[in-house]
Amino acid sequence: MAGLHNLVEKMPLVVRVPTKEGAVHVLGILSATGTGTTLGLAFANSGVFYPFFGTLMGWIGVAKTGSDTASNVLYGGMQKVAAEQLGLSPNLMGTANSSGGEMGKMIDAQSIVVASTATKWFNHEGDILRFVFFHSIVLACLVGGLVTLQAYVWPFTLMVVH
Repeated sequence: MAGLHNLVEKMPLVVRVPTKEGAVHVLGILSATGTGTTLGLAFANSGVFYPFFGTLMGWIGVAKTGSDTASNVLYGGMQKVAAEQLGLSPNLMGTANSSGGEMGKMIDAQSIVVASTATKWFNHEGDILRFVFFHSIVLACLVGGLVTLQAYVWPFTLMVVH
């Protein structure tokens, strides 16, 4: 965009050093996911609880999209920004996104349809969801607890690649 290109800068809190933003318009309808940088800053406000809630973001992402890869694309940047703001390992939070996402896989729509079809229990998708939802959220919370331990508590911190 003429007159705007390189006039806006990302500043520390979002990036380590001031970086000029290009004003190049790309029409990416299929990849438009919102503002992960802004979500990351908002989630960073959860402070020491972020490793737990960041894990649940992965769970929500897979429950919404049906794909761990899609969840990582949606929330990976957000996880990185929030982790850096809190002094956590971006590797840990990226892994937390994927690990929490795997717990969300059992409640995504396509997995439930596959389960009802494979077991020939047609028109019982709601029953399957009600049965596995509790297990899914409990497991996601357990993973979030482990990630929190890995973020702050020795010897669990030794497992984290920085």
